[in-house]
Amino acid sequence: MNIVTNASANTRRATLLAMGIFILALVAVTTSRINTASAADGDISLTPGWNLVGWAAPDTAIEAALRDGGVIDRVNAVWGYTDGTWAAFFPSAASVPGANDLTTFVHYGGYFIGLSAGDDVVWHTGAATATSTPSPTPPPTESPTATSTPTPVPSATVTADHGSYYIDSLGDAWVVGEVHNGLSVPVEFVQVTANFYLGSNLVGTETSYADLTAIPPDGTSSFSVLETEPQTFDSVKYSVTDYDTDGYEPVVSGLDAFVTNTYVDSIDFTHVIGSVTNNSAQTYQFVEVFVASYDAAGDVVGIDSTFAAPDTLAPGQAGTFEALSNVGEYSGAVVSRRLFIDASLP
Repeated sequence: MNIVTNASANTRRATLLAMGIFILALVAVTTSRINTASAADGDISLTPGWNLVGWAAPDTAIEAALRDGGVIDRVNAVWGYTDGTWAAFFPSAASVPGANDLTTFVHYGGYFIGLSAGDDVVWHTGAATATSTPSPTPPPTESPTATSTPTPVPSATVTADHGSYYIDSLGDAWVVGEVHNGLSVPVEFVQVTANFYLGSNLVGTETSYADLTAIPPDGTSSFSVLETEPQTFDSVKYSVTDYDTDGYEPVVSGLDAFVTNTYVDSIDFTHVIGSVTNNSAQTYQFVEVFVASYDAAGDVVGIDSTFAAPDTLAPGQAGTFEALSNVGEYSGAVVSRRLFIDASLP
């Protein structure tokens, strides 16, 4: 199964991890034995010798990650490339002031971990980042029994709706719609999964991400899921299957976009033209405009995207955009459009 992601969200996140691993891989070509893995909130296997690991968990002290993960007694050294130079951490010298110039596994960084001879070991990479709240000691009471009130389940959640699907001229299936953040905190990297059915039989499944990398509380983002060369299907069900609330990515605000003109060209493509102005106090880069088209029922029937020109906007600076839409492929007639703007901090 191919995983399809948006350039504005998951591609940038994966690129950060790939960059760290790629730099370390330049050295790995001279190493006769090397194991590669990606560390998130789970377990990975380390083998004797050098292991190339991408750290996908939040920033974590190296000593704590190795100790809590149960492998500090087997690790000889950790090497990483940071700030344009190589740095190292040696567990045996952890208590020696100034001996280690590498102290932290950085989110989406890549590292060489040297393991001493012996059997493979399992590194519990989530142990250092997981937190737990100890149960308080109950006060003395004369009551022979205690009762507890269950924590109410919040009704607010993150949902996907107002969707539809269509088949494009290449025979690929597009599922488009909106993601709504009903929580009181921002959410990021919202994953949407579309399941394709023929009758009651599941014949395909694909996953993508909301177009906005971070969605504010009570905010909305467009989404699109692409299924290339789909099996024959007659219905689609879609839902939000994952999201983060860790605050890795900032909520974009102050980028105001407007449509100034639309027209249909000689090959029946609709051109949506407009401007983007940075009315915030900070510079944004990779400014991307998503054009969501709606039918009379308020459902999304198609989504197109393009980058602003220029794609980096300083405070007060304006740019332009032009998105192309093949409206003839959409599942319904377009009666309105809405713009969603995503970007990154430099």
